[in-house]
Amino acid sequence: HSTENNYVLGVKMVRGAYIHSEPDRDLLHDTKADTDTEYDQAVRLLVGSNGASLADEKGAGATWSADLMLATHNTHSAREALRLYRERFLTRGIGPAAHGAGLRSLAFAQLKGMADELSFKLTEVIESMSAEASGTALEAEPDVARRLPGIGVYKYSIWGTFQECRLYMLRRAEENKDAAARSRTTALAIVREMGRRVLPFTRS
Repeated sequence: HSTENNYVLGVKMVRGAYIHSEPDRDLLHDTKADTDTEYDQAVRLLVGSNGASLADEKGAGATWSADLMLATHNTHSAREALRLYRERFLTRGIGPAAHGAGLRSLAFAQLKGMADELSFKLTEVIESMSAEASGTALEAEPDVARRLPGIGVYKYSIWGTFQECRLYMLRRAEENKDAAARSRTTALAIVREMGRRVLPFTRS
């Protein structure tokens, strides 16, 4: 549809957010593993391809372009998206086509207070990739460097009274039990580090 009507597709990819309210159960995968596989395949299509339309069976050269936001707390999916971005746009030095086909921007988003360690790691890697893109690898082709798809990390917060936000937060917590477990691990790491700094004599 975006190809036929010549507009940039905006995609926000979430996983399992409405599993309890989806009226057509046939649209849902049987297992989380199947859901994860499909999510990552969609990421590969949007990040790793050149914008060629899958619907263009006659090979007419139709293309699509998209701005992609991965609203996920899943570490594997986020790392895979970064790997694909690095491979396509940095390692191989392939920028978007002159007509803007394919991926135009890639953003990651996590709820404030959840998976913060993932957000920080993504930011660290993206800063490193930005430095790499400005370095020797692309010096020979500065136009390619300027045309690299934008990439960034966002934290989003809910807004409203406690009563208005309570059910939303409970649903997010249920859907992101793995993120909650990671947050506990992060909290323990912070406590240990604070103890190490406050009590220097405990250092080995």
